[in-house]
Amino acid sequence: MEPAPPQHSLSESAAPSLAERAAAWRPRRSPPGEAPRTMGEWGRVALLIALGPVLAWGAASVEAARVADEAAAIRLRESARLRADAERRTARTIWAAAGQTDMGAPLDALARRLPADARIVSIAWDGALTVRIVTVDPDALRDALRRDAALKGLRDVGQVREGEALIVTLKDEAR
Repeated sequence: MEPAPPQHSLSESAAPSLAERAAAWRPRRSPPGEAPRTMGEWGRVALLIALGPVLAWGAASVEAARVADEAAAIRLRESARLRADAERRTARTIWAAAGQTDMGAPLDALARRLPADARIVSIAWDGALTVRIVTVDPDALRDALRRDAALKGLRDVGQVREGEALIVTLKDEAR
């Protein structure tokens, strides 16, 4: 014959043993001469589990900052080239609309030879080609333009200071 199951509930049977355990629990003390223990094995596991997300967040933050710095450097490096390309396309569109196809070669040469800090402000045709260019260093602009045979007809006819930059006016009366 089998023994009869207990007639009390699970909580009633567990309660005295839990109470006894709680009353009997005392923190472990280190033996004399040893350093006191501050954290048990489970405490270390709990600490590692808690530190996992914090370390992942820190690594992600460092990586995000590195990627942002790299993107800023690329934007800075490529902005001058993109601006020159846009100005070159604008100049071609203006001259194609005006029917001045013979001005294409000098304007292309001008766009290729412009220093990185220079940009075309305006282009005009009033019987002669007139180009206004804003730059920080007009001497570097003149040196760059002298190197191309297609631009030998452009002459410096004036410059005006505008803030920290200068607007250099070039005119080609031979065309």
